[in-house]
Amino acid sequence: MIDFAFLADFFSAVASLFDALDFFSGSAEALG
Repeated sequence: MIDFAFLADFFSAVASLFDALDFFSGSAEALG
């Protein structure tokens, strides 16, 4: 049995992590 609530939370956390990485990489480029 797949725990869909767990998967939803997991993918949400992963998406947030990628958003943070994208934000930091963009900030690093802006700072040179």
